[in-house]
Amino acid sequence: MKDGKYPFCVTSKLKHAYPVRTNDEGVKVCSGTPDGPIPIDGLKAYHPSELQWE
Repeated sequence: MKDGKYPFCVTSKLKHAYPVRTNDEGVKVCSGTPDGPIPIDGLKAYHPSELQWE
């Protein structure tokens, strides 16, 4: 949460947001998703300017 950035993951279309946690191996994962913990590496990053509302 430093630099005003909150660590979270969002699904496509921003229907859900999940907190970022560090697992037992020290890997940052999206916590609480229906698919279980998902490693952050390999997920698409985005900038808030890309947000779209419906």
